[in-house]
Amino acid sequence: MDGLSALGTLASIFKSYGPWGMFLAIWYFETRFNRKIVNQNHEITAKLIAKYREDTMKILSDHKQFMVDQKEYMKEIQRNYESNVKLVRFYEVLATQLKDVVTLNTQAMTRISDDVNRNQYCPMVRVEKKQIGVKTHD
Repeated sequence: MDGLSALGTLASIFKSYGPWGMFLAIWYFETRFNRKIVNQNHEITAKLIAKYREDTMKILSDHKQFMVDQKEYMKEIQRNYESNVKLVRFYEVLATQLKDVVTLNTQAMTRISDDVNRNQYCPMVRVEKKQIGVKTHD
């Protein structure tokens, strides 16, 4: 309704029903207008709530995926630590074996050094030592 036709309608209601009729007509039109606004607000609110739910579900889904990724990352870190423990144990065994090899080499070199110092590898010296009675390790 445009403004002039609504005014004409109100004037005819006033003539026919008096001030109470006009009051009821204004009340009726105002209530209808308010219901229209309330219905529009309900529609807008319903759309906003649906969008909010959609966004919340997306955030929740992203968070769940993040937690799954974090769990996998933590498992990978745990596997790395376990691998490092195995590596340390392997190096401990290797170091023990290396210590044994170094000890044996040192003993062998000590014997060689003693033999060289006593000149046991020269046949002439061995013969001379036997003649004078020096014990050898033959």
